[in-house]
Amino acid sequence: MVRLRVGQQVYEENIYSYCWPESTENLACDVDQIALVQPINRAPVTRGDEVRFIIEGEAGPPKKFSATLLGFGDIQDLGTEGIYQTDLKDDLYRVQVDAEYENIEGKPAYVSYVFGLEVAGIIIATPTPTPTNTPEPSPTPTETPEPTATNTPEPTEIPESTSTPQNTPAGITALTPETTVVGDLGEMMITGTVKLSSGGNTVAVTGAQVSYIHTSMVNPGTTGSTTTNANGQFSFGPILLHDTDQIAITASAPGYQAQSIQRTGVDTWQSGGVFDFVLTSDQGPTPLPPVITATVIGVPTTQPVATATPMQLVPPTVPPAIQVTSSAVAPVSLDIAGKTYLPAGYQFCQRSATGERVCVEMPSAEANTARIDLLRGSAAQLRIGGARPAEVVIEYRSDTGLPTGQPETRVGDNILLLTILPEPGSYIMTVRVTWAVEDATYFFRVTVSE
Repeated sequence: MVRLRVGQQVYEENIYSYCWPESTENLACDVDQIALVQPINRAPVTRGDEVRFIIEGEAGPPKKFSATLLGFGDIQDLGTEGIYQTDLKDDLYRVQVDAEYENIEGKPAYVSYVFGLEVAGIIIATPTPTPTNTPEPSPTPTETPEPTATNTPEPTEIPESTSTPQNTPAGITALTPETTVVGDLGEMMITGTVKLSSGGNTVAVTGAQVSYIHTSMVNPGTTGSTTTNANGQFSFGPILLHDTDQIAITASAPGYQAQSIQRTGVDTWQSGGVFDFVLTSDQGPTPLPPVITATVIGVPTTQPVATATPMQLVPPTVPPAIQVTSSAVAPVSLDIAGKTYLPAGYQFCQRSATGERVCVEMPSAEANTARIDLLRGSAAQLRIGGARPAEVVIEYRSDTGLPTGQPETRVGDNILLLTILPEPGSYIMTVRVTWAVEDATYFFRVTVSE
């Protein structure tokens, strides 16, 4: 277990993610997305407070103990002391703490927590000097010579048209017609952010699901989905827009109500293609105590009986769940230098009976939590089981989910050859495989070196 200690106060959180051997034969893994986006506590931190992460348990010191400031990409090695440097401006922050072990019952293992910090008073603003107003010199007046009168011959009178001009009613000014945007508008990127509303503050969401549907009577319509990066940002496209098109964007996160925004092609164009979301909790109102129907006794029958109508609380609509087992998801492996590696986990998405796209995240049955060592410029092979996919997208992201380069899109096939191209560093290599009615994203933890 990892705890946060600020001064003398200790805070606990639910585990965000882990892979830990239950025995020499079984490696248990799980991910709690709510723990990622919504920590239980917001630990107040101010000037002079020591912030320390403490590991408790029988596993001993980890091979690597680090803290990542989510949304900013700042990573600190906590070492053996677990002290975290908080040179931060006044705001709310989320810090992901990872403890990686090399050998727990013969297997590599890790555990991750996300803690909330409410920072105030650490960085003191430096007062800005007030500029002194210097009066500007008045310009020296210059005498302007008066014009000399000149006799100009009157022009020859031009006969007027016989048509009678229409009188404009007094007080009404003729309007100049505005330019109307019609037809093909061109290509545009669809971008935006997803945030959560909590206690009057908004927090960027990492890993929120965002999908779009582009309907057009002129150009081929398109659809797609993605997840937000560490700053809560997403993007699609570019998309070819027509004035009569319809663009619908839907954003969702675990524990929060999904939201949709729909605009025409013209509205999308004029807004710059920006769709921003602030999600609210999907928990319904606090249930009220039952209202008892009361009958007044001892009052003449001519007086009406007071009857209270109980309030009907409508429970929130819960998206239909999908049941996924490891056998339902096509296996994917990464072959390098004669060795085969399996992903640490995957996200599987399919359409429910109501047509809604529903996704679940699961660890792989034989999850590989240790980082895979890759040499830059070396060749690798992806093997995808099951039916032939329509498309495969390969991308390298930081440990916080931040994109590090352009995704590589391939035509779908069961065997793909690729070259390791990223700069040296540690990444989450994502492989998104799309079939006709479902898709899956596989996650490999890799380290690229020269």
